[in-house]
Amino acid sequence: MRYSLLIMVGALTLFSCNQSKDGYTINGSLRGDLEDGTQVFLKTIGEGNQPVEVDTTTIKEGKFEFTGVSETPELYYIFVDKAKGYTAVILENGDIDFEASIDSLGFAEIGGTPQNDYFSNYMEESRKISLQAKSIQEDLQRATTSGGSPENIAALRDEMQELTEEYQGFETKFVEENPNALISALLLERAISTKTLGTSEAQKLYDAFSPEIKQSKPGQRIMDLIERLKKAEESEKNTSIGATAPNFSGPNPNGETLELKNLLGKATLVDFTGCLVQTLQGRKPKYRFSV
Repeated sequence: MRYSLLIMVGALTLFSCNQSKDGYTINGSLRGDLEDGTQVFLKTIGEGNQPVEVDTTTIKEGKFEFTGVSETPELYYIFVDKAKGYTAVILENGDIDFEASIDSLGFAEIGGTPQNDYFSNYMEESRKISLQAKSIQEDLQRATTSGGSPENIAALRDEMQELTEEYQGFETKFVEENPNALISALLLERAISTKTLGTSEAQKLYDAFSPEIKQSKPGQRIMDLIERLKKAEESEKNTSIGATAPNFSGPNPNGETLELKNLLGKATLVDFTGCLVQTLQGRKPKYRFSV
């Protein structure tokens, strides 16, 4: 019993130490032909969707390090001077491990903090589906250029469509199962922007997010997107054919101001060009609103 208690106390001590870390450290390791002094850049996305440099360090014996403080988890990017590509990393307080080959920065292994572990898990599954898509695309290209049968080409296109739907389902499921992940907020934001998800489903996924994720930059953008979509849907609903017209006021031909709500049960002609509201008595209206 005493031994178990010591283990529990030790675990809590380690946990509290990890939580109390007030800054981040990116411990980077790069494989490949690299000279000491090669610059490594930490960048974010600024106005115009362009990368903005926020920190610079240099490589020594294949190693580099970034340190700082992150108020909230946020997606950043690591570039290496004269190397192709880049690596995404989630900047959050803690020790972040980074390892990659200089020839394939996009396939870096990143972990050590909760958000980067979530991100790595997502990327691993995403790459598996991407590799399948690449294989199908290559088969489709060969079949198209070499005069493959229409049936085979159609089958490959159907397979690609099924894989696309599978990928969308995978991302939605990932968001649903990982409400504490920043990458979930980024995926949901993209799904809303591309209209992959409806407003009600997006709202349900957003509501399940942790307070930290809701307060993140993508979390705040999602809230704004959902509110705008709701307003647009409500406006469309109110102005669709057969819908009850929203209340508004306008002058009649005599210059008197009339409100539509006061004309209930009467045939009403609305001239939007001249902003006139006119009650028709015994005449068939040109336009009729249901009120």
